[in-house]
Amino acid sequence: MCLSIKITLPNEKAISQDTLQSWQLPDLKVKFHLSKALFSSRGHVLYIAEPKGGCACSLMSNHADPEKALWDLEPGFLPDIAQLLKLLRQNLGCGFAFQALWVNERPLEQKRVSIQELAQLVEQGQISTKNGYLVN
Repeated sequence: MCLSIKITLPNEKAISQDTLQSWQLPDLKVKFHLSKALFSSRGHVLYIAEPKGGCACSLMSNHADPEKALWDLEPGFLPDIAQLLKLLRQNLGCGFAFQALWVNERPLEQKRVSIQELAQLVEQGQISTKNGYLVN
């Protein structure tokens, strides 16, 4: 199983990979790539992945237990993920969906949060292993 950290953008808010790269900070420790959501009208999906690309499994700490309620991600990556989320919200001018789940899993619940609340959850390592987040 692989960890997938993804952000689903509204269909009307198309964004290019070049635009995303222009926001990337030089010391950003996480990589991201954009793809069109397949089999969905939800728009584009932004995947956050490990520094070498691929899935997000290497972002988990060595002590991570996927059976726990919260992901145990390496603390060094959390500020960068939170920064990317804030940049997206600021530059898009609209909300989006965020989730960190095993590939092909669906969230049990979608929690509505502000971008400040989500950024704080991420920075504090409080990302749910079962639920998604809808940013206002």
